[in-house]
Amino acid sequence: GSGRCSSASKHRAMLFWWSYTRNNFLWLRTVLIRFEAPGHGKGVSDGLGAVLKQCVLGAITKGKALTVSGKITADLEAHEHLEKHFNSEAWTKSHQFKIVSEIKIVHSPREVIETERQCGAASKFSGADGISGTYDFLALLPKLIAARTFGCWCECCWDCVCAGGMDSTCPSPAVGCGRPMCEWVVQELHQIDARTVQKTRTTAQAAGKKFAEKLRPGDWVVAQAREGGRGRGAGDRYWIGQGADAGDGSCIIKEFTHGGGKLEQTTFTKGDTALAVKWFDRHAADP
Repeated sequence: GSGRCSSASKHRAMLFWWSYTRNNFLWLRTVLIRFEAPGHGKGVSDGLGAVLKQCVLGAITKGKALTVSGKITADLEAHEHLEKHFNSEAWTKSHQFKIVSEIKIVHSPREVIETERQCGAASKFSGADGISGTYDFLALLPKLIAARTFGCWCECCWDCVCAGGMDSTCPSPAVGCGRPMCEWVVQELHQIDARTVQKTRTTAQAAGKKFAEKLRPGDWVVAQAREGGRGRGAGDRYWIGQGADAGDGSCIIKEFTHGGGKLEQTTFTKGDTALAVKWFDRHAADP
């Protein structure tokens, strides 16, 4: 299975769900998720989607629905028609030696989708560092994916993926053409429920408040900044700063004790503390 996805689907919750697809659908041998830039034309998956839509639309307009009711008025009937059409002896025989010789139709009930959506909305997902600069993902096992920054279509890379060369929990980074940008890195995903998320936030806010009370103008601080720049791991850098006077001899600009708010385009939630810090950048002449 493969998909040409827009950046709107590129988030940890979706990667977490995709990591389970081979377990949920045992007939899937390989699940490759490839993200491409918008406005760059249509891909293979767009063509497959069009085939399915035309199949359903043609059955409705011509009155040739392969359903028990003879009609297609709901999602289940569309699923029934597509399944019978692509599993028919005529279609299977005519596509036996073609590139696409089999199409599997899977139906997800609305209640299941809604349950998954609510569960995902109430949870926080971690892992897949540098997701913004990563364009290829491969589902290995539940909570385990392989990722690389570059979507290579070379014959060597494609053959390795399709032949199951990455069908392992510890694939070799050299699988494929071997170029640095095409190296696969195995990453683990984690799902944290809403209660744990809140507990973690409360603990972090308490620690942050103690730190804010101790920080004085002139004190040096170091912070790890993640998810910035281009390429996987490009944003995992450390920032160096120095406490600044907020006007009253302390570094505390504002404490959000009764509710959240915005301060200089930054959103704060209840319990957060805004600090005055002077950050240092690398000198342009520094190699």
